[in-house]
Amino acid sequence: MNILLRIVIMTALMGVSIYYFVDNKFWVALLTAGIFLFQIPYLTESIKRINEIQFRINAKGIQYQDDMLESWDNIENERVESVYTDEGSDHYFVYFIKDSGQVMKFDIASLSIDSSELKHCLYIQRGRFENEKAGKI
Repeated sequence: MNILLRIVIMTALMGVSIYYFVDNKFWVALLTAGIFLFQIPYLTESIKRINEIQFRINAKGIQYQDDMLESWDNIENERVESVYTDEGSDHYFVYFIKDSGQVMKFDIASLSIDSSELKHCLYIQRGRFENEKAGKI
């Protein structure tokens, strides 16, 4: 769930809880306060993930979290894949690792980058690698 949406929901729950407490409806106030308190660990976990490195994409290759850096020589068909449904669309970061024959696929919704920024980053970094390889830089 989006961090901002979670904060809005928690603020509303706190307001409802205070309202019912003042209105002497303690059970309803206790219930909404309980739901509010239940949301705190989820919010803190979401906030912690903001600064967590998910991917490193540079002119050398792609690294997922603490895995080894995969060189662009060993990567092909890197792309952003979009899947459209009646409810909307889902976007995935997909690339193929040649040595292991493994297809890596990650939901972009869980990343802190949108699909157009990721496409642009992949284009730029792959281009830098190819230019360095060709000796143009």
